[in-house]
Amino acid sequence: MWVTEGIHPRTLAVSNTLGNAFHGRAATARGTRRRDGAGWNNTIETEDQDLVDDVWWDERRGGTGAGYNVNAILPIQTAPLVGMQGWYDTVCTVRKV
Repeated sequence: MWVTEGIHPRTLAVSNTLGNAFHGRAATARGTRRRDGAGWNNTIETEDQDLVDDVWWDERRGGTGAGYNVNAILPIQTAPLVGMQGWYDTVCTVRKV
């Protein structure tokens, strides 16, 4: 947890992007080279160097790993007007462990 000037001191912000529960090098926090060659044309290098060098959340590089998908712990609270998830209605308690 980080304290920042970007949000109110009594507010807890949770990222909904790095806790991916699916496959892929970015989602699983594995900054590695492709296993299937260069892609559709072996004469052209289509490797994305960002996925090789810049996956800062990879545990092998000192990162925190793939994270946790917050959808698994947030209760489903639909907004009455539109019927979509009410992201700002979740109440939580923070305690030091």
